Amino acid sequence: MKFHSLRTSLAGSAFAFAAALLLGSCGGGGAASNGTGGNLFFEPVSATFYAGMPATLNIAGGRWPYRLSSSDPGIFPVPSEISASSFTVIPGNPGVFDTSNGAVSAQQVTVTVIDAENNIQRTTGLQVLQNFLTGYGLSYTSNCPVANGGTTSPPGCAGGETLVRLTPTFNGALVGLRTLKIETERGPITWLFPNGQPAGNSITLTTDHEGKALAVFRADSGVPTQFVIFRVTDVETGVSTEQSFILTGVPIAADLEIIPNQFTFTGPDTVTCGTGSAQFLVFDGVPPYKAVSSFGEISVNPTESNDQPGKFSFNISDPNTCFSKATIIVTDSRLARGTVEIDTKAGSATPPPPPLRAVPTSVTLSCAGPQQTVLVVGGSGTGTIAATASDPAVTAVGGTGNVTITWTPPAAGVTDVPPLVSSSVTVTDGTSTATIGVRHPTSCL
Repeated sequence: MKFHSLRTSLAGSAFAFAAALLLGSCGGGGAASNGTGGNLFFEPVSATFYAGMPATLNIAGGRWPYRLSSSDPGIFPVPSEISASSFTVIPGNPGVFDTSNGAVSAQQVTVTVIDAENNIQRTTGLQVLQNFLTGYGLSYTSNCPVANGGTTSPPGCAGGETLVRLTPTFNGALVGLRTLKIETERGPITWLFPNGQPAGNSITLTTDHEGKALAVFRADSGVPTQFVIFRVTDVETGVSTEQSFILTGVPIAADLEIIPNQFTFTGPDTVTCGTGSAQFLVFDGVPPYKAVSSFGEISVNPTESNDQPGKFSFNISDPNTCFSKATIIVTDSRLARGTVEIDTKAGSATPPPPPLRAVPTSVTLSCAGPQQTVLVVGGSGTGTIAATASDPAVTAVGGTGNVTITWTPPAAGVTDVPPLVSSSVTVTDGTSTATIGVRHPTSCL
């Protein structure tokens, strides 16, 4: 690896310039060193400068003040007027360069100087080259497959690794032991340490003796095609540049793949609809995924998933409503769409009988009304109701769908004697039971 330098050529130009001044001072009408009188000289006539590095030009002879102009003031700005024998310029970075033929193109610049007597000199051989990290040394080598019809691997791909080779140029030379920092600004990539362990979104490295540095990144699996942007910074100077490339990702489907996408819930008997909960996964999209139920009786949790694949669950708890092709609509960040269909239906088993109930559930007997009939509903409805009273003074006689409760007071009369006595009557149809509360006075007067 050769390191280019202009020290020899610049030193030769300076020596020639000093010799010309010496000859002029030894008679023959040469110019004085303070730039007053004599022939006008402008040095260097031909030179290469690098962007961001000081470039000094010298003027001798003629008469002050000198007026200056640049053919490209954006790249090579010069003062409009000086009364001095030299000035310094910090060139800017040219916006165009070409490495296709192995040579770097330069921005040509012409600087013109006019003295007070309108004598003119021009430097026509000046050129400015790009410098620092905006130079010419960045390349990618990946383990990604070559696309159909292609000849080289892409710079990066989903799940692949890429070697980035950096050869930054400083003042026209590749410099060893230079510290660089790489930071990801956009894209699903992770920089790796030399041992293969993840370094994260940034990594710091040092150029070797040849002036090059190597870095490796790994792209996330399953990501779509997208732009990746990272910044390279020279730590010593703070100079930085942004680099970008297209990461080849997984092809994005127009429809989402949902597994499973159909569910059926069956109830326990012929009068009960199916209920329950289940989970489904969403593939081939770009998170976040969103899921919305078209029916209020079906709840989805969560409503948004950033996982890949997306994970959702739903719940149906209404046994009284049967659904046919109830839908949950799933979309991703690109509005690609998929649906989940849900059916709930009644079962085939015979439903259990309704519970036995007494109407009313309690009665109060009195001396004037010692007997009441209570309606009994529900149960199997296939036989006569049987009844049993817990109070010896109370009798309960069952019938078809009812029971008659009678209190026999210990003494005759129509006036109730407190306090009230509480007891119960139990009724049954043979499969289920119900209880009726009974109250009556202690006696009658």
